[in-house]
Amino acid sequence: MSGTQSAAALAMRAMITAGHRARMIQIAAQLGIAEILARGPADSVLLAAESGCNVAALGRLLSRGERRLRADHGRRVATD
Repeated sequence: MSGTQSAAALAMRAMITAGHRARMIQIAAQLGIAEILARGPADSVLLAAESGCNVAALGRLLSRGERRLRADHGRRVATD
């Protein structure tokens, strides 16, 4: 794989990142993030307070999710 990734390596990477995305969505659902946002815009501090989780941990989750979306779709996603 000198300089380029093989099809098998790319397929493996896609499977791994799909699992990561699924887990991030699962965590957000368990925390009730969608329900909180349905009431109106919220930053990570408010989301953490409302969901009862650590603000730094939630910030990392949201940041990684945003980066993953950008990588998947090749565009910037709005963040707070």
